[in-house]
Parts: sequence; C-alpha cells; structure tokens
Amino acid sequence: MTDLVNRQAVFCHRVLRTVQSAAEASSLMTQDTWEALLRFLLTINDTLLAPPTVKDSIGQQLCERVLSVLFEVWILACSISFPSPPLWKTLREMCCQWRHHEALIAQWHRVNMAFTARVLTIMYGPDYPELHIPEDDHNLIPSCMSDDCVAQCWFR
Repeated sequence: MTDLVNRQAVFCHRVLRTVQSAAEASSLMTQDTWEALLRFLLTINDTLLAPPTVKDSIGQQLCERVLSVLFEVWILACSISFPSPPLWKTLREMCCQWRHHEALIAQWHRVNMAFTARVLTIMYGPDYPELHIPEDDHNLIPSCMSDDCVAQCWFR
C-alpha cells in the first residue's frame, strides 16, 4: 500500500511541477483561465488537506508541495490577472480549514513576511531598516508586481 502511495505522490509532484511551469511560462492566459487554474489548485489542496488527516496518506506526503504551488501560482496570478474577491474569500475560508497542517502555517508565514517586507519599503522608502527574510523568499513576489498590487495582496 505504501509503495502505491509513493508512486502516486511522485506522479502528483510531476503534475504540480507542470502546472506551475505552465503558469510561469504563459503570457496568453485570460482572466477566466487564471481563475480556473486557481480554482483547480484550491480544489486539489482541499481534497488533500481537508480534515480528517490520515497518517502516511498522500495528502501528508504532498502537503508542503501543494501549498507552495498554490501560493506561488496565486501570487503570480495577482501580478498578471488579479483574482476576483470571491476567489480571495474561498482561499481564506479553505486556509482556515487546513490550519491543522503545520506546512500551511509555515507557507502563510513565508508569504506574509515577503509581502510585509515589500510593503514596508513602499511605505517608508529604501532607507527604512530592512525586514530580513530568507534569500529564497525574496523571489516569492515578482519584481514586476506593482506597489498597489503588493499592498492589495498584503491586505487580503
């Protein structure tokens, strides 16, 4: 049984990598396509992460990866085609349902710290003391994201 779960997890990692690559490479996606992609990722996360948690399940194995893909693609979508208010509400409600996963808290923290660092720079300028975040997290927010978009994402 565990071998089957491991093979499924490997396949799921490939699918997630492909979805993320497609989102990063696409310059032709419409607002509707972005929204459909985000709903797809929310559904995947909800299917794998909603209670009850089963020890050694595929959801446990993929938890960190599905969350990181969701947040990274979500942020990318914000910079290209800002998600609608109902989609933001769905994200917030689903995250509340997944809060029993430590990986959600860690991912939420990473994203919030990256946005807070950018908001502080926007509000107080480059002379304001830098909020130190890990090097890997500097790339979470696309450099092309407008200041207004950064502020909206941070607020939401």
